[in-house]
Order: sequence, then C-alpha cells, then structure tokens
Amino acid sequence: MLGLPKSHVADALELMQLTLDARRLVRTYSLGMKQRLGLALACLTKPKLLLLDEPTNGLDPAGIHQLRDFLRGLARDLQVTVFISSHVLSEIEQIADSIGVIRDGRLLFQGEIQRLRTHQPLKIVVDRPQDAHSLLEAAGWHVESDGDALMVVTSSANDSAVVNQAIVSAGIQVYELGRKRASLEDVFLRLVSRPEGATLHD
Repeated sequence: MLGLPKSHVADALELMQLTLDARRLVRTYSLGMKQRLGLALACLTKPKLLLLDEPTNGLDPAGIHQLRDFLRGLARDLQVTVFISSHVLSEIEQIADSIGVIRDGRLLFQGEIQRLRTHQPLKIVVDRPQDAHSLLEAAGWHVESDGDALMVVTSSANDSAVVNQAIVSAGIQVYELGRKRASLEDVFLRLVSRPEGATLHD
C-alpha cells in the first residue's frame, strides 16, 4: 500500500524483535506484541518524527525496558524525534530529554527535565531561621518554614548561590543548603498545584 520495498518490512519486524512471529495471525498476538507491531508499522517509512501515545501500555517490565532502549536508539542512531504523550511520569523521566507539562489544555512548562527541577524549593538550615526568613522575604524571595528548615522557591540553579551569599553576608551561619532530588512526579504535582495562570517559561 505504501509502495515500499519489502526490505522495509523485514527491517521493521527485526527492529521490534517480531521476525520469528511474522507468519502468525495478529489476533494471536499478546497485547504487548500488538504494541510492538504498531511501532513496527510506524517505523516502516523510516520517519523523522514519531508520535506515540502511551506506548508502554500493556507491556511487562521487560517489554518496557526493551521499548525504552529502542526509542533511545531511534533518537540516537537514526536521528528520529520521538514525541511521547504519557501519564506514566516515572517512565518519561527515564527516557525523555525534554518535556512539556499540560494542564487543562494549557502548556505550563516546556524544556529540559533538569531545568524543571531547578524550580524545586531550596532547603536551607541556619542558626537563626527567623532572621534568615525575614531577610530573604525582604529581598523578594518566597520563603516557607518546614520545621527547622527554610524552603525558598527559586527559578534557576544560580539562585542558590545568591541566596547563600545574602544569608552569609548578614552574619547568619548556614548549616545546610541544597535541593532534595525530587522525582518527576513530585515536580509535576507541585507545578500543577500552582495558581491558575502561573507557568515556568523563561
């Protein structure tokens, strides 16, 4: 139907490790095999852009791992741009270079995952937390108290150095300063809970 050489079929089946099942009726395939067959069909024309919606649906852990390696290989070796729509954030975290976060049809964030993580609060433990709290708020930072620690909302990796310098310059001792490595799910939940209209675009 597509007017492609038969070698493309063989290549696509081999890519998804379906060569040995090529003569089987599709109705006898498992759900995971049907997922892989759909990807093989999508790769027949050797596309430069591949759009996938929940591609790991129905796959067992081994199949998910295999698919992840396959998609990375497409991007790395064949220069294919792979666009994935998924609610499985733990999987996206392991495969994507850049992400977009959408809520109610609005794009809240688009960019590298690492840049999204810079929007996680900065945890600071000091000897005079109340003084540090007042100092930072006066400087325009949004500060929350979390037990003995202060949580400062920042917008870039460089902000941690600016915050630290402001505190130390005021004669306050800093015992701890850093960001807890949050999962993509944690970051996503924090992002979508922001006030309506707030985004993280530069």
